[in-house]
This record gives sequence, structure tokens and C-alpha cells, in this order.
Amino acid sequence: MKSKLEDPKIEIENPFKNCKLNRLRYGEILTQVVSTYSDGCVMAINGKWGSGKTTFVKMWKQHLENSGFKTLYFNAWEDDFISDPLVGLVAKFKKIEEPKKVKIKFNSLIELICKLSPSVGKAIIKKHVGEDVANIVDAALQTTSEIFVKEIEAYEEQSTSIINFRRTLTDFVTERINTKPLVFFVDELDRCNPHYAVKVLE
Repeated sequence: MKSKLEDPKIEIENPFKNCKLNRLRYGEILTQVVSTYSDGCVMAINGKWGSGKTTFVKMWKQHLENSGFKTLYFNAWEDDFISDPLVGLVAKFKKIEEPKKVKIKFNSLIELICKLSPSVGKAIIKKHVGEDVANIVDAALQTTSEIFVKEIEAYEEQSTSIINFRRTLTDFVTERINTKPLVFFVDELDRCNPHYAVKVLE
């Protein structure tokens, strides 16, 4: 006996074909919305648990792709094992990287992220060289002379990095999409623990 219904099959050519709730009309309306706000906007899809939000998002995502949009999908609940969601979110942008092009822009994003979030930098070090070395590096950073001066310098660098990050990210996306905006889905946020959900929103 099955305790959970299987997800409806989403056909590539006609993603809303198996939708029994006639949600194609909502997908078309939302497609007009994202087309109108080509400079960017944020929307939230609200509904009770089990009402089919994720199914609708996946159908609409395919509908957008069929209409010439590029899309990215981040499942916050499945990726909440990451200490800093910024890593997972930016990793999704690799999916629109053109394989034949040199990955200079994406590498620039990574460098800026490490400046913006030292915890991300430490996590990368830990992954590649181990916990002990990561702790030594972290301790060395914390006990450097003239800590206060360095904190001010770090603040100034991060402030500049935020501006550079936004500019670099905008350029990275602009070079890889057509006239239609990129649509980035962040799903299952309501299933995450509150602390992680807030970090994703930040």
C-alpha cells in the first residue's frame, strides 16, 4: 500500500498536460509578470503544505524553458547540509556557464564570495586540507596584530566586494542569456530550519 501519491509526470513538450487543477493559466500569467519586470523582481508562491507548490514550480519552470527563458532551481531543504547557503546558490550559476568559454567570470565570483564571507573561505580550506589546518588558518587570522585595524580594512574590503560581486554577477548572467530574464527558483524554504531559511533569504 502506498502512503504517498507519485508526483505527476511533467512532459517536456507540454508540462501542464497532467495537471488536473488547470494551472497552466497561472503559469502564463506569471510568465507575463517576469517578462514585464525584466530588470528583476522577487515573487513568493504561498500555499498550504501539500497543495502542490513544488509541482507547479517544476511545471512552470519547464514552461518557461519552452518559451526561451533560462532557469535555475535551488531546493533549499535538500541543500540545507551546506553551512553557508551562498555556496549552494552560486553553484547553481555554473549550470548556465558555456562549456567552451573560459570560466574567468565564474572564478571571479568565487573570489568575491570568499571576501564577502570568511566562513565560506574556511569551509573551502577545510574541505581540501582538513580540519586541523583550517583551524590553524582561522586562528592565525584571528590573532594577527592590529586586529582592530584589520577589521576596519576587512569591512571596507567587504563593502567594495559587495558592489563588485553584484556587478560581476550581473555581467556573468547578462553574457549568457538572451533578451529574456533569468528565472531563479528557490524552493522548499518553508521546510528548512528557521536559522538556515533566514540565511538563504539574506
